[in-house]
Amino acid sequence: MRESQQTVLALLRAGTAYHNSTLSIDWGDRQGLLHLRDGTIVAAEAEPLSGNGAALEIVRWQGFSLSEIDAEPVIKKNVTLSLEEIEHLFERYSIGGSPVSSFDDLATLDRAVLLIHQFRYSEAGKLLAELLKHNRFNYLGWLWYSRLLKNLDSIKKALSEAQKWGDHDPTVWLEVKKTGFGLANSDGGEIKRCFYCWTPLNVNESRCCYCRALQSIGKKLPATDLKKSELINGINRYISAFKEERENGKIGYALALGFFNLAHYQKSYKYLKYINSLAPGKALFRKSLEMLLPFWPTVQQPSIPPASQPIPAPSPAVQRTVVRGEGPLILVVEDSPTARKVINVVLKREGFGVVEAGSGEEAIAAAETINPSLILLDVMLPDTTGFDLLPRLRDFAHLVEIPVIMLTGRKGSMDKMKGLMAGSTEYLTKPFDPQKLTNAIRKYI
Repeated sequence: MRESQQTVLALLRAGTAYHNSTLSIDWGDRQGLLHLRDGTIVAAEAEPLSGNGAALEIVRWQGFSLSEIDAEPVIKKNVTLSLEEIEHLFERYSIGGSPVSSFDDLATLDRAVLLIHQFRYSEAGKLLAELLKHNRFNYLGWLWYSRLLKNLDSIKKALSEAQKWGDHDPTVWLEVKKTGFGLANSDGGEIKRCFYCWTPLNVNESRCCYCRALQSIGKKLPATDLKKSELINGINRYISAFKEERENGKIGYALALGFFNLAHYQKSYKYLKYINSLAPGKALFRKSLEMLLPFWPTVQQPSIPPASQPIPAPSPAVQRTVVRGEGPLILVVEDSPTARKVINVVLKREGFGVVEAGSGEEAIAAAETINPSLILLDVMLPDTTGFDLLPRLRDFAHLVEIPVIMLTGRKGSMDKMKGLMAGSTEYLTKPFDPQKLTNAIRKYI
């Protein structure tokens, strides 16, 4: 491993031997990957960024450690800037090298997103402004910053910045699509944002024009053409925000409304009852609870018994995979028998109960009969992918809120982004050490 006090860009421009290499670069607590072909950066990753945004961040690093790793035979190109163009950008914006500092990009972005879902927009805006001052190429920072803006021109400018540095990222393109869709339906007046997909809406719109989610609980029925993945992603973020601020009725209402849109009326009722106890005099909460009551006859009893009751025997398809433990039950969806065995040993040692599934269909069968506290989900399965399976698992009412940790052998941040978009809570790259796995699980159960 080679350590250097110059910038990564200076090293690459000096005519080094790294012409057809994959470079792993450690910089403080951060790690980046640069894939070079014929002396040109063709792909870059620096969690949570990839593409041009990641390359522009990595090449500024000073005080880094560098090593060559085995290059993948086929690399999907996501960087379009040449080293010369990067130099010109740095000159244009007066950007120099970046020594290792205590500023944590990842923690700052995560905190800002959490604050947004706690409706603390001013605090979130300050954090995002600080992040973008530190790294103007953080396209996810620009994306979230655009969601806080009300002025249409300002929104477009912020999204334009996100596109400049993250033009390859499907998250950015989806945001551009949603924003364009919302603004096309705008009456030119003040806008609000959808609670879940963040599409801009007219203030008087009762249903999101993109994800089709109702924006309040009233007489209208949930949409049959609802984009459930958008709802579930939003609900999961609000759940994380609510864990930190249990007295925040706004978050509770967003959760009640989200579950109402999913036709999970019992969960909606639970949150409405709770926030009404927090603020008995708030008209919105009281009226929403009253409006929910006509739906009550349609509420079915949960097919999964409470955790205090015995869990019924699983179906024959998954009977052989059940391993009882004294602790919470974990559903492990992994096609490799060897990997399942290793995970099984680790989880049993920690006292967890385990149900294994080797395919998507086995996972669905298991989900119908058990009530897990957490799911470990492999990305690559023999009959589907984890990205496609997760929304199907989230369709089960008892699985909407539980944490899902996706497992993959690929290190690409695009896969991580796809996993998070599909509704996962966390993402682990294989092979992982047992302590890292148990630490991730212990964060949630």
